Amino acid sequence: MSSPPSPPSDSPPPGPPSPEAPARPRPALARRLFWTLLAAAGVFLLVAHRRIVAGWHMGLALRSYEQGQLAQALEHVDRALTWTPNRQGYYLFRARLRAENDDLQGAVADYTRVIEHAPQFARAYLGRMLIYQRLGRYDLAVADAEQALAHWPRDDDPEPWNTLAYARALANQNLQQGLKEVERALQMIQGHNSPDPMQLSAYLDTRAFLLYRLGRHEEALADMQRALQLFRPWRESFRRAIQKRKNLPQQARRTLLQELDHHLAVMVHHRGLILQALGRTDEAKADLERAARLGYDPRKGVQ
Repeated sequence: MSSPPSPPSDSPPPGPPSPEAPARPRPALARRLFWTLLAAAGVFLLVAHRRIVAGWHMGLALRSYEQGQLAQALEHVDRALTWTPNRQGYYLFRARLRAENDDLQGAVADYTRVIEHAPQFARAYLGRMLIYQRLGRYDLAVADAEQALAHWPRDDDPEPWNTLAYARALANQNLQQGLKEVERALQMIQGHNSPDPMQLSAYLDTRAFLLYRLGRHEEALADMQRALQLFRPWRESFRRAIQKRKNLPQQARRTLLQELDHHLAVMVHHRGLILQALGRTDEAKADLERAARLGYDPRKGVQ
């Protein structure tokens, strides 16, 4: 049954609101708008909070690393990733820490995750390439070096060409192709007005190693001697510059000085191999022993 109609009112029916008195918003709509804005603000604050906490842990990780506390640095990076699990830069840093901690499979996993999320990022391929070389998976290292070259952001940069050539030399595969690649890198760098002696010596070392693999030992020795002549004075100059930087963290100082020794170790080891192939046994033995003292060790990535 319907309710009875209301009696007619003596007052006139209400008209439309005048411009001077605008209609008020409906209470239900206002409440919905309020709660929507509140929820959006909550999401924003939660995301911001996560990033702040993650950034704080990464700061602690960097400080621990600078102090040589590798385990603590790894722990802080792990905590940062629990707050922001999609920060690819954090995985790159953890991959480096894991590699230094000899957790090579963990480092491969971190680099692989970055590559899966950012397949155009050439540096991630190079990082994984170095780990594969330490694992003795030279075929996979060459494949990553090829990917790095394919995705390199600059066409005029000789670095990826030399890197690929050296990966082929370590793998002892496609050596003639590697020789072409390092020749291209050398042409690019020698086209500069003042080529960097460190870079030039590294590229000459690559060519020398490829020539050694190809059995062209005299040519290899000539390249190797020139590479060492360029590198030694640059190494001493750079060493002095590092020692003068009083504000440089101790761990960074040790790492840079160690890298200088490792570069020299690789070159001296290569010359020892070349001298050995030429039958100059005593000189070869001296070079190979010196390289070992400087830190030559393929298991540590010094090769």
